[in-house]
Amino acid sequence: MTEGEESPGPGDEFTNTANSYAGPTHTGSGNQVNYAFVHPSQLPGRARRARAWLVLGASSVVVVAATVVAVLLTQAGAAPAGRASGAASSVKGPAAAENLDAQATWCCKLIMAETSTGFYWPGSVDTLSAEFGPQRSGFDPTALTPAGLGLIEIPVQTSGTEPILVAPPKAIVRSRSQNLTRGVIAILPRGGQGGGVPGQFEADVDNPTPVTTPLGATGGQSAAYQYVSGNTPEILTLFVADKNYDCVFDVQLTWREQGRTHTTLLTNDGKHFRILGSTGLPWYAGDPRLGVKLKRVSGRPFSHYAPGAG
Repeated sequence: MTEGEESPGPGDEFTNTANSYAGPTHTGSGNQVNYAFVHPSQLPGRARRARAWLVLGASSVVVVAATVVAVLLTQAGAAPAGRASGAASSVKGPAAAENLDAQATWCCKLIMAETSTGFYWPGSVDTLSAEFGPQRSGFDPTALTPAGLGLIEIPVQTSGTEPILVAPPKAIVRSRSQNLTRGVIAILPRGGQGGGVPGQFEADVDNPTPVTTPLGATGGQSAAYQYVSGNTPEILTLFVADKNYDCVFDVQLTWREQGRTHTTLLTNDGKHFRILGSTGLPWYAGDPRLGVKLKRVSGRPFSHYAPGAG
């Protein structure tokens, strides 16, 4: 389905009765939205460790965080490659559709994530440690290719005040090839700035058609869809797990407004997203940026060292 194209009608992912996700509830006369979240103590240990936490919890800080996202998206102007402006061109006149403004990037620029993810380094652990050391405090690990587990942040908002319903992001695999066998993976704590996110999802690109699920959800225990408007921008996150392949993919967003369903593809600043598998490469955990030596880890699944990688 191309951008702006309407869905064939009943049976899409918004109305599929087989969908077991618990969606958000929209209450009151304004734009107040309540999300069906689960307390961390109720989640499995893996999901509990991986959960992205709200750094500043006061309601006033949430307003500030939303304002920052709105300003960032508004200042961007016309949508470059990698960013979607999802107006439905088939809708004209006074009933024109809302525009969906969204972008997707590797974490973390807008959120603070209390988890670890993997990064591929083509050399040895010694050269990696030297590159990441405190003397290179300005080095940005997001310049490296994710491996084993990556985290994507997706800020979304609309051009108007009427809320639209945004479905969970999907990873659309473009190609998968044999995984690299030379180099190492550094499992590093994530950082970033800002607050938490209302929608957290995960997908495994070992599946040629990855299925997106709410992070750690069982039996529909986590919100699946998000209400978004110009007044209530949101940031979605997507954990992408990869065990076996050198994988290239894009991110697809689907949303509904005025009874119409639309889709658009998000790229990584005009390029496809890429992630490597964890199999066949040695793993090292630590944080040379803070003087914590990278040490070889093994004997347990990759998800033990990088929570969230199912």
